[in-house]
Amino acid sequence: MDFISTRGQSPPTPLREAILCGLAPDGGLYMPRELPHLDSATPPGLAERSWPEIASMVAEALFS
Repeated sequence: MDFISTRGQSPPTPLREAILCGLAPDGGLYMPRELPHLDSATPPGLAERSWPEIASMVAEALFS
C-alpha cells in the first residue's frame, strides 16, 4: 500500500519508507492512499474488545 502526504506535494511512498521518514519531504503527514473498508472485517462483539485488539485489527487492514 502506498502512502501520500497530506500536503500533496510528495510522491507516493511505500509503508517502510513512510515509517522510517516520519514526515513527508513536503512537511505533510503520511496517510494511506486509500482507506480500507472495515465493515465486512468487523467481527461481532467489537465493543467488548480491548483497545489493543481493535488497534491490531485496524493496523492489519491498513498494512496488509
